[in-house]
Amino acid sequence: MFNNLKIIISSKEDESHLKLRNILSSLSFFDFLSGKQFTPRIDINSLFDLNLAPKNFQSSSENGIKFHLLILEMDDFNLSYLHQIQLIHKIEPDLFIIIASKSTIHWREIIKFLGLNAKVLFLKTPFEEEETLTLIKHVCFRRWSHQFFNDYLCNQLKLNVNSCNPISENSQEKNTILDVLSFDKILGNTLSEGYIKHQNTALACIRIDNVTSLKGGTADYITENLINDVKERLITYVLDEWCLVYWGQGKFGILIPQITDPKICEKHLLNLYDHLIKPYTIYESDLIISISIGVAFSDTLVTSLSDLTTQAQNAVKATNTHKKGTITFYNTQSTQQKIRHLILEAELREAIRQNQFEVYFQPIVDIQKNCVTTLEILVRWAHPTLGILLPHEFINLANEANLLTALSKLILEKGMSIAKEWTKKGIKIAFNMTVDHLLSEGFLDTLQNVCLTNKIPPHLIELEILEEQDLENSLNVTHIISQIKRHGYQLVLDDFGVGYSSLHYLNNFPVDKIKIDRSFLLGNSPKQRNIIKAIIDLCQKLGIRTVCEGVEDYQQYAFLAHSNCDEVQGFYFSPPLKATEVDAFIDQFSLNSYSLAKQLATLNA
Repeated sequence: MFNNLKIIISSKEDESHLKLRNILSSLSFFDFLSGKQFTPRIDINSLFDLNLAPKNFQSSSENGIKFHLLILEMDDFNLSYLHQIQLIHKIEPDLFIIIASKSTIHWREIIKFLGLNAKVLFLKTPFEEEETLTLIKHVCFRRWSHQFFNDYLCNQLKLNVNSCNPISENSQEKNTILDVLSFDKILGNTLSEGYIKHQNTALACIRIDNVTSLKGGTADYITENLINDVKERLITYVLDEWCLVYWGQGKFGILIPQITDPKICEKHLLNLYDHLIKPYTIYESDLIISISIGVAFSDTLVTSLSDLTTQAQNAVKATNTHKKGTITFYNTQSTQQKIRHLILEAELREAIRQNQFEVYFQPIVDIQKNCVTTLEILVRWAHPTLGILLPHEFINLANEANLLTALSKLILEKGMSIAKEWTKKGIKIAFNMTVDHLLSEGFLDTLQNVCLTNKIPPHLIELEILEEQDLENSLNVTHIISQIKRHGYQLVLDDFGVGYSSLHYLNNFPVDKIKIDRSFLLGNSPKQRNIIKAIIDLCQKLGIRTVCEGVEDYQQYAFLAHSNCDEVQGFYFSPPLKATEVDAFIDQFSLNSYSLAKQLATLNA
């Protein structure tokens, strides 16, 4: 258990710091090993500005101080704060984080954004003593049990930090080339220890290019002497913790344990490469050779000895024969992604069959009318084991597997059946679609049937088509768009400005609205602002409405309002909402509250 618990509290409010310190003063644990209750010593540091946290953690880490827990009160979920949390996690990867806030509606999105599912928990404020203590005890127990398991596993494998380092056991064999059996034993132990201690292990395969083509008579003598000379250079160069093996056929292996930074490992190997390619004197002549190096990392996963060896040797094979003398890294992440891709594709087919998808609605706000005029349908995959998956995690997969049309049809039917009540109030429904879905057999009939079934007038349906897609790949596109307009549906050009034919599309297609791509807001440069203004001015002259997506703060909204943009959409106003949350948001919405709140915040700052 933790006899000395180190905690950082970050909040802008003095009351929160005092409240938490008071609650933590009564914290106690039950030691399952001794069967007794005990009170730990608690060191608490207070931070009033989260932006200073990364520097504080970095300084503490350099001084050997490790914190167990960060309690962070953050009612205003903005990207700046979330980026600070990501920086903190890079410095302290074992740190547990409790985020406290008044609202719960953004928690799931924040977890997905941070990608720290196992390291972040949420707590609703105001702080209740029992709930807060329970959560902190839960976090501490998880960390303690994890450490206990590691120590137990380490003991079972007869590995421990002080006396059972597999490399130090063989330190007497330093400056030697190990036989394959001894090398494999050490590699296996190193991989086990690396898994327990969360440390990467690297295996480098060094190949003398074309050495196997030298055979017979004098060539055998040259080959033997060359390999012996390479062995001597390797022995004189390798670091104390490295291990060497000769696999035959002009190939050597180097075990590099406890990798903290792959870049440092790469630098050492590049130096080794420079050392090995210097001319060799054989038969009183200088012989210049070519060396290729392949490297594989265990990535702290349960990687078997044979897998890592195969990966390192495959990395050597992947070196370009026209560019010998290179270092190639085996792409473990790419392999894992391919496996995950295949599994997800099979699961996606089943998910469509079982209707595992949820629809959310993100409001689009009309600046002049000061109200929500459109709701965009967005999809989430409620994966049975991975949790909620966002579109970027499966839409491309659905497209590659020819499942996008079936998925779009499912979401269209499900979304419209929910949204029909809002259309009775005159609110439009926006639906994203691809050109392939647009051209799919029976699309217009399906759309017509969905609208008739749910009694939704066509003029309240906005079909958003990505501008970066090829809208003129055939005459069929022009034909289907003409039919869509003839039936009264609204046509929206999405992500406007990122393609190559934006103005051409405005001239050739009956567009009702364009969505200016969010990328033009991100940089906030004068050039980007002028582009946005020019797009808005042009659309006004053409009688086309404009909406800008990706609005995340008051300054962006104020600029768009001043530039006469018709509509805005983004997390500044609302993230995607569940159907049960939409009515309350629409009824309570007012642009005045957003503007006033941000102006007051700016003045107070």
